Amino acid sequence: MGELAADQRDWELVDLAWRASIARGDFDRVLSEQFLVAHDERGILDAGFKEVRQSAVGLEIDLESEEFVAVRNFWQKLRESDLRGGGFRSSHFQLLGRSMIDHVDRHADLLAELMTGLEVQAQMLSSPAESLELLDRVQRELEVGSKNWVAIEVARLLCYSTLYDSQQMIAIGEGLLKYELTPHQAGRTWMSLSFALFQLRRWDEAFVAIRSGQKVTREAGFEDRYQVGLVTEGAFLWHVGEAEKARVIYDDFLSAFDPDQSTFIGLNWAIVQSNYGVVELVFGDIQEARRRVDLSFGMRDRINMEQSIPMLLCLMGVVYGRCGDIEEGVDHAVEGLKLTYWRGSSREGQINLEWTCGLLVLGGFRMEAFSLMEWIKDWRQRTGHFRSVAELRFEASLGLDDLKGAQSLLSSDQAYREVMSFTIKLLRRIQGRTC
Repeated sequence: MGELAADQRDWELVDLAWRASIARGDFDRVLSEQFLVAHDERGILDAGFKEVRQSAVGLEIDLESEEFVAVRNFWQKLRESDLRGGGFRSSHFQLLGRSMIDHVDRHADLLAELMTGLEVQAQMLSSPAESLELLDRVQRELEVGSKNWVAIEVARLLCYSTLYDSQQMIAIGEGLLKYELTPHQAGRTWMSLSFALFQLRRWDEAFVAIRSGQKVTREAGFEDRYQVGLVTEGAFLWHVGEAEKARVIYDDFLSAFDPDQSTFIGLNWAIVQSNYGVVELVFGDIQEARRRVDLSFGMRDRINMEQSIPMLLCLMGVVYGRCGDIEEGVDHAVEGLKLTYWRGSSREGQINLEWTCGLLVLGGFRMEAFSLMEWIKDWRQRTGHFRSVAELRFEASLGLDDLKGAQSLLSSDQAYREVMSFTIKLLRRIQGRTC
């Protein structure tokens, strides 16, 4: 009844279906989302979400459960769409999206040009899995090797980069290098390829790839993109323990560019500050690490940082905790973990859960932190994302060596969702002690 009512835009009937579902004790995610759309159409979206939340509490639904978090994320996306649309309601965006996809066979080239624009890509990378579905659908209508086909392939490569899918990145990246690419496309391809090799700890190949990208962009006169290639090399350097070399690269970039120069520079300026925060956390001064992550986080209202914000929030969690602000650190870490879960990236999940172990140790949950690190170690082995020098150094900073050989509280086959919920609940318990 709810699906039929939503299709017919009968919002009163949507309400009735949702209330009937709640009355029988059934909290249905899809129906709850339709209920929010109905309220959004009336201009009372927040009131609708408040009612959904109250009903979930009444049914004793865990507000951190997969079902409720999905509904909350849907509500947030509706709010953001309304704000971005300057008065347009969510239905207008849905209608536009449907009309575009329904006629993709006739408008594939136009859609490809739209979807591969830099600003559109930046927005799409906040939902990389969904973006891939759209890119794949459009690409099927294009001639293989054509200008727009190549542009879509580069966009797909960036989505897989956001998902940290190394195998797909290598396959697409190596395939792209066989085509005629613009200097901009070649630079991005080499950078993504180097990132995939870096994730798999194929260090020598990663350095060769990133320097190939630097060569292409510098010869083409793209000084800003050449510098971003250097910044990427800086990340490789501190991962292998060359922190001072990375600092020199970062200092040069930050002194050469103003974050307000362009969206591209602003985003990379924020990433450099975040990475500088990692360098200081692992190799340097914790107060300097906090200054750096704060500078990075402060850019979120000026540029689209959705691609990097989950990792930044989890990093801020441990940095704030080690600076003595555990309560605020937990807030950052919990929000970062929630965003991480829905991204579906194993690499991102591994890193962000490891950052939270720093907070668990500070909160007195040493055995739990040890168990989580062991569970992540098994996960890393399955995905080939073994710890770098910097990551091993962070693990050592937790001071858990005395627990080696102990029986873990987590089994290696426990589901990601269970482990994420386990971690968030522990973090909230830490916060409860400090309030």
